[in-house]
Amino acid sequence: MPTKWTKILDKGTSNQIVARTTVQIIDLLAPYGLPENERHAIMSIFASLMRRLLRMQEVQNMLRKEYAAIRAQVRSAGLKQLGEGSYEIPQMMGLDAKAEDFLQATKLALADCGSLFGPLFGRKFDHRFDRAIAWFAQKIGQSHELVTQLEKHHVWIKQALDRRNALEHPKEAPGGRLHIRNVDVDIVGPKLMGTDPCWYLSGDQPTSIIRDTRILVENTLRLAEEILISSLEYRFPQVPVIVKEIPPRSRDSKCPVRFRLVPRGRILGA
Repeated sequence: MPTKWTKILDKGTSNQIVARTTVQIIDLLAPYGLPENERHAIMSIFASLMRRLLRMQEVQNMLRKEYAAIRAQVRSAGLKQLGEGSYEIPQMMGLDAKAEDFLQATKLALADCGSLFGPLFGRKFDHRFDRAIAWFAQKIGQSHELVTQLEKHHVWIKQALDRRNALEHPKEAPGGRLHIRNVDVDIVGPKLMGTDPCWYLSGDQPTSIIRDTRILVENTLRLAEEILISSLEYRFPQVPVIVKEIPPRSRDSKCPVRFRLVPRGRILGA
């Protein structure tokens, strides 16, 4: 009977998400004495996270390209005039559905990040990082690097989850409903003044969907990496290596991992 192979990705390690959730994780886990079942569970979580992040990236790229095309069209041809004093404003098609898709993938990606605490500490928090912060503050101390990192990340995590929850459970209350605005263009004298597509919760200030989706992809990836590194350093303080961040400009374009291991105490070339 012939062997069957199933292709599950159309991206390689030149994609930073693939590189940082596969090659990088294998390298980071190598020097730590994790039981095989824990190592396997961590790799499985990162495999799931990779798929969520790639979907987030796919939606973000669609939004960015569509918005760039609209901007180029308006710059070159202006607005289509429908009548005296009446113009057609170009719109991003399906913006609401794409934003909702992105937020759903973000919530699932955050649940993957929180699941890392299962194999690392025997506690799963999924997307409830408020509970993770409270538990770790009591277990390892409020000032520990892992706790302070989670507290910093929780600012954007809460905003992303609040937006997702407002979609699923809208309420007539401050912050209870997500609003999405498409591209807008105003004619101010001889100039066209445009605004990015934006989103906001009731009572909040609008922010750019194009900018926010890009940042959320990177922030979620960073969250997972930093959970893993801080947890391993806490559990294995005697391992004779430390993790160093590679400056973005120095990363290999064929496999742009963010971190590498260097011997503890190494300074030159680190």
